[in-house]
Amino acid sequence: MLSYINGALSRSALASGVLQEIRKDIILRNYPPETKLTERVLCLKYSISKTPARQILQQLENEGFVTMLDNGCKKTVEFTENDLDCLYSLRNLLEITAVKMVFEKKLKSYSNMLESFIRLESLSKASREAYFEYDVDFHHSIIEMSGNKYILHAYENIAPILYTMFQISYGIYAEDFFEDDVETHNRLMRSIICESEETCLAEFEKHHASAARNAKAALRKAVAEKK
Repeated sequence: MLSYINGALSRSALASGVLQEIRKDIILRNYPPETKLTERVLCLKYSISKTPARQILQQLENEGFVTMLDNGCKKTVEFTENDLDCLYSLRNLLEITAVKMVFEKKLKSYSNMLESFIRLESLSKASREAYFEYDVDFHHSIIEMSGNKYILHAYENIAPILYTMFQISYGIYAEDFFEDDVETHNRLMRSIICESEETCLAEFEKHHASAARNAKAALRKAVAEKK
């Protein structure tokens, strides 16, 4: 797992997996809103020690999935369609701003973007779970090209949630999704290298809008199944 997707938990595969699972369960409402979560609950349920349990709760609080109660316990916060809209609006803002900055640069290095795309293409036929990880990384490489560390830091803060939403959305994708998605990312890459800024920005806007629609459809489906 890419380190920036799990932050302080990246050195522990078990803790990273637990964090992903809990985040996904909160979004899907397997943990209903206002469910109390404590270090002890996490230790017992997921067979982890106190330190990673504390780190997981802190990370979830940083991401807005849990909030602190007066007694020091934490409770889950409902993830709404408005939250989803805000997430994808921020993603679009960050990436569009980064792409504009890339076009302003006289000297550009495409190596990281090309490497990310090659991994993405190969994983589309091998590991579907890892595919989403490198989908996030492909866009990370584009923002990295801007040279703006603050935009990159902001993207890394939302990358874990985007990764989880990609996993959730997988259930509504058609069988040919991965081939089509690789071609979409190929167009994004070519638009940066070969097309005008206007054409490139239009491609990214289109891609982000499609991803947001898929994520919203997946969230609605999950919520409906809970009723």
